[in-house]
Amino acid sequence: VDPSFTTATVLRSDNGLDGWTEVLRAPQTRIDALVVDPGNADRVFVGRKDGVVMTTQDGGASWSELGRDIGSVGDL
Repeated sequence: VDPSFTTATVLRSDNGLDGWTEVLRAPQTRIDALVVDPGNADRVFVGRKDGVVMTTQDGGASWSELGRDIGSVGDL
């Protein structure tokens, strides 16, 4: 995450943390929660400070918005 909180970024490593690839960039917000499905590492949920919850089913290749102001991550 950008320490200035002007852009939230999610990175992914596929090689034992030796290199990183940006998979999500969200300007003008920050990430408050990130949950990886323990049964499927390609399925990730991101909760942003602006109340938007994003999800990917393919390890970050594509993202979709689940909704806004859903509540807590536990509600998912």
